Amino acid sequence: AGGARTVMVVLDSNHSTDHVLREMTAYHGMVTPGSYLVVMDGAAAHVWEVPRGQAQYRDDNPLEAIGLFLRDHPEFRPDPHYTRMHVTACPDGFLQRLGPGGPTDAPASE
Repeated sequence: AGGARTVMVVLDSNHSTDHVLREMTAYHGMVTPGSYLVVMDGAAAHVWEVPRGQAQYRDDNPLEAIGLFLRDHPEFRPDPHYTRMHVTACPDGFLQRLGPGGPTDAPASE
């Protein structure tokens, strides 16, 4: 982060559970309190059986990685604001890093 005041990380490459979880584990420490670790394309878990869908995403997808990550990282929480209309490629994928005392300690957006 090298002195940056706000750091957000966006992950969008291989969408397997293991790969996404490794990315989240590697980069979460860079995210500053109040900012986000964004995991793209969790919706693949919901559309694996549509035409041109990918069957492996039924059980091997970013949503699975998010769930596993959150069990070990209480300093992050999904921000419901970004899933409020349920139309997103990133369900529960905007993970806000909380401040030391929880959401109220996170810095205000600039």
